[in-house]
Amino acid sequence: MLLGLAYVGIVVILRDYDKKQTWMPVEVPETAEPLIGEVAPRALDKVPFSRLVWGFALLALTILVCGLVLTSTAAAIAEQSGLSTSFVGVTLLATATSLPEVSTTLAAVRIGAYSMAISNIFGSNLLMIALVLPADLAYSGAPILGALDQATAFALISGVLVTAIYLAGLLIRSHRTIFGMGIDSALVLAVYAMTLGVFYHFG
Repeated sequence: MLLGLAYVGIVVILRDYDKKQTWMPVEVPETAEPLIGEVAPRALDKVPFSRLVWGFALLALTILVCGLVLTSTAAAIAEQSGLSTSFVGVTLLATATSLPEVSTTLAAVRIGAYSMAISNIFGSNLLMIALVLPADLAYSGAPILGALDQATAFALISGVLVTAIYLAGLLIRSHRTIFGMGIDSALVLAVYAMTLGVFYHFG
């Protein structure tokens, strides 16, 4: 319940903060805004607003239904392969359900909407945490977090660590790179690889 209230509060705070525009990202290419105006509207500028809304809702519903099928399929894969449900959840299921974020993020970067791309990633992360509320309501008995095994708890800790690393990257904004990627991205990749290794051996 507290997570749900916290999510609503954070959304309200972000909306108010965005209106004030007290902080703006730096070092964004100058072509970002023109690209948004040139690429994004041309394909959909003549589509009525109501049709856009209904189309958006239909696509969202399609993703929801596919998520239900993916979950059942992942559970069957875990049972037939002998892998733990925690490992399959962190790898196959998490990757499959993250594909919409991958495509939307790449599309946002392609049209120059860099802030939208990053906001999509962190917004999805925020929503995923808030989904503990409906899961808790659907779970019978004690709070659902009390039913987590050690492997799932480790995944939660790794997720918090990854978010903290990128938060530090947003604040520090270092120009140093490792193999063509930022230091924060390299650290996140290392944490992710370590998490998968732990899950494979102990999950």
